[in-house]
Amino acid sequence: MTQSPSTNTSEVVEQDVVLRKREFWMTRLPYMSVALVILMILLLLNTALETNLWTISVLSGVIASAAPLVIAAIGETPAIILGNGSLDISIGPLMSVINVTIILLVQQGLTSPVIIIGMAMLLGVGSGVLNGVFISVLRIPPIVVTFATYTIYMGLATHLLSQPGGTIPSWLANWTGNIGPLPISAVIIAVALILWFALSRTRFLRNIYAIGGDERASYVSGVPLVWVRLGTYMLTGLFVSLAGLMLTAEIASGDGNIGTSFTLTAIASVALGGTSLLGGRGGAMGSLVGAFDIFLINNVITVSHVGVFWQDVAYGLILVAAVVANALIARPGRRRGR
Repeated sequence: MTQSPSTNTSEVVEQDVVLRKREFWMTRLPYMSVALVILMILLLLNTALETNLWTISVLSGVIASAAPLVIAAIGETPAIILGNGSLDISIGPLMSVINVTIILLVQQGLTSPVIIIGMAMLLGVGSGVLNGVFISVLRIPPIVVTFATYTIYMGLATHLLSQPGGTIPSWLANWTGNIGPLPISAVIIAVALILWFALSRTRFLRNIYAIGGDERASYVSGVPLVWVRLGTYMLTGLFVSLAGLMLTAEIASGDGNIGTSFTLTAIASVALGGTSLLGGRGGAMGSLVGAFDIFLINNVITVSHVGVFWQDVAYGLILVAAVVANALIARPGRRRGR
């Protein structure tokens, strides 16, 4: 017996209603929902493995250790949101350059916060200008430009300080401590987030999202692509300068290779936090959550004494699963937009 046209129509309507409901709830989810779920699970695991995790001293140490990665991930976020392959893989070695420069300044007797923080910011923003000019003005692909500066900074850092060592000013070492019960590192992270949210009120950050969402439409709408790209890399450099300062406070010495690993972990944190690698979607809060996820994953693996091979496998599987889940959440919105 053949089905009547009305029966087929009702089935199609029911399926359409189900799909629309699914799209509604998926698009209602925050972009960092996967990272938040993972964070809750990891906090439970870490609490089970370290029962004193929530004491002030241990928690302060955890936040201080995670702070360089958190701030570096926030710094990588605007470049990735810009889309079209925009990212900055030079941030890790740049953190190393900032670290060894601080050590060299201290060796010369220059310990003033104005000089050290000012030099760190000069190096960070200057790197952003360098990358931004080649990318936005000369239109060289970001991966090529930032890989070139990656290798330059890596060689420069090891040349400036061939052997790990040195000391840092006491005021910088205190950044890993507390103000009463409040970790200073948490205050510094809060400063980075406040800067991000202040920029979110400006046309500049909205233009970054617009270019990441549709570069051609942004150009037609009169968005100054060159200046926005240049400003984006300068903003990334500014955040990285803060990450370099926090890293130096954490290790309390100099090491020309200390920052190299932060490039991939920062990019992974941004992706895990729900920011689209295609651009136009994401934010600093997601990167913060993603960075804490990665830090806590590493902590669980370390405390559990898992072999090195399985550490890499577990880390990779969690990251891939999270990125796929984030892509599935974002897909209904893209389909509806079409």
